Amino acid sequence: MVNCQDQLENFLGEKSLCMDSVIAMNFFLSAVVNGQYKKEIKQLKDILTGTVKTRIPMAFLAQAPAGGALVSLEAYYLPEAGEATIEACEQDGYPYLVIKDNQGERLVVANGIGMNSEGPDITGDAERVFTTMDKILRKEGLDFGKIFRQWNYIEDIVRVEEDEKMSQHYQEFNNVRAAWYGTSDFKLGYPAATGIGTRAGGVIVSFFAASKGKYRVIPIENPLQKAAFDYTDKVLVGDAEYKGG
Repeated sequence: MVNCQDQLENFLGEKSLCMDSVIAMNFFLSAVVNGQYKKEIKQLKDILTGTVKTRIPMAFLAQAPAGGALVSLEAYYLPEAGEATIEACEQDGYPYLVIKDNQGERLVVANGIGMNSEGPDITGDAERVFTTMDKILRKEGLDFGKIFRQWNYIEDIVRVEEDEKMSQHYQEFNNVRAAWYGTSDFKLGYPAATGIGTRAGGVIVSFFAASKGKYRVIPIENPLQKAAFDYTDKVLVGDAEYKGG
């Protein structure tokens, strides 16, 4: 972990930046079960205490790094903030950032929502995650239609639960997502999103959302791939008739 942090600080230093430029951090861990996952998170937080500002939204993800490493780090940073201000906020125990320009337009950076899950109850976890997301968006005067990038980390993503519905974890997540997305109007198209399997942690979501501003969102669809929000039980395994709540 110290090596990861040193590499990040050296990288930023080469660009005449510092840790204040970092707006999100993802730690990829070698844990394969929830007990080990929680232990590794505690160890990392103990190391990070006093060295990294708590305002930075962090995600701890049970997805083993390449090459046999125990931990790898992915960081997002602002190369130049200009006149923008960065406000540290919190919702349901999850820190997030609001970056505002001098015209009041804002970018919301939320990372690692759902890490407090006891999992794996994929439908329940997803409901709690999207409820927190909704609170954040409403607080900032936005809705789901203003999300332009989303990362969806799902424990054992292709696992099929041996219950009466024979539901697949990814299908359960998509059912909940579709119900919450149905509350907003996606005039500019759905956000770029990635469904990623993990070994532990239930459901964890990170997202970027923005007010209108001067940017344009141009969705680019892959004609060879079916959009995830169109998945049904004919594509995945399980009941696609979930209505929320």
